[in-house]
Amino acid sequence: MKEFEVTSDAIQVSGGVIDTFLTALGPYRTRGEKVVARNCKVAKVDTAEGSFYPLAGHLEALAEFQQQFGPDFMQNVGALIFEKAVFPPGIASAPQALAIVDTAYQMNHRNAEGRIGAYRWTPQANGGLMVCDNPYPCAFDRGILSGILRRFGVKGSVRHESPETCRHLGAETCSYLVEW
Repeated sequence: MKEFEVTSDAIQVSGGVIDTFLTALGPYRTRGEKVVARNCKVAKVDTAEGSFYPLAGHLEALAEFQQQFGPDFMQNVGALIFEKAVFPPGIASAPQALAIVDTAYQMNHRNAEGRIGAYRWTPQANGGLMVCDNPYPCAFDRGILSGILRRFGVKGSVRHESPETCRHLGAETCSYLVEW
């Protein structure tokens, strides 16, 4: 699935994900609220538990921020996401967190089963391979993976397995080598 591509207008993202994104924007939060509200076609963003917004609108807001501030900014926002995101209890290591990224991703979207792609983790010696075929930007996903390593104090790296195969360049997937 290419960046920012949505297969159905019925797919929604939780207000918690939106709140995490807005929090990660730091001093740009107020601006982010306006961009998200405009793209989701609401007067004001309410991120209370149980709130949901059109995924298409959220992705349009991400695309706007990436266009204005660049992929490095989007990667930094992605890195902050894991610090704020809600994950199942008992996650005590980077390998455990990487293994359940898809579970957390699926939990935070509705009307999406089989329509929003996934995060597929394959552990390997000293790291693993994460294949992403979701509509979020490549830079955002690289940031999420880097943020997981940082949260657990793992010195490592996240890089494309094959840089020419990237959703940002129109490919359907990105494959990242996560090494430590």
